[in-house]
Amino acid sequence: MKPCCTIHNQKKEQDARRGFAVMEVVLAAVVVITFTMGLYFLSEKSFSRLYHFVSTMIGSPYL
Repeated sequence: MKPCCTIHNQKKEQDARRGFAVMEVVLAAVVVITFTMGLYFLSEKSFSRLYHFVSTMIGSPYL
C-alpha cells in the first residue's frame, strides 16, 4: 500500500513543477526580449553617430 501513495505524491510534485516550467519560459522570454531591444536601441544610436561622422569627413571637402 505504501508504494502507491509514494507514486501519487511524485505525480503531484510533477504537476506543480509543470506550472513553474511555463512561468520560467515566460520570464526568460521577457528578459531576452528586453535585453535584445536595449542592445538594438544602443547600437542604432551609435551607428547613426558613426554614419554622421563618416559622412561629414567624406563630404566636407565637397561642401
